[in-house]
Amino acid sequence: TGVARRTAPGGTAATYTAAGFVRRGLAEAGFEVERTAGYAHKRHMTRARMPG
Repeated sequence: TGVARRTAPGGTAATYTAAGFVRRGLAEAGFEVERTAGYAHKRHMTRARMPG
């Protein structure tokens, strides 16, 4: 994806969405993805890291 091409090795991304299709898309693009506790009223969020 465009995000993956522009992310340096070791770079991170975070989003308030915890939707499975978003996590799967990030993983398919090469990110290491985890669902974590969210901020404020959100139950979950997604954090991703580009290996390297």
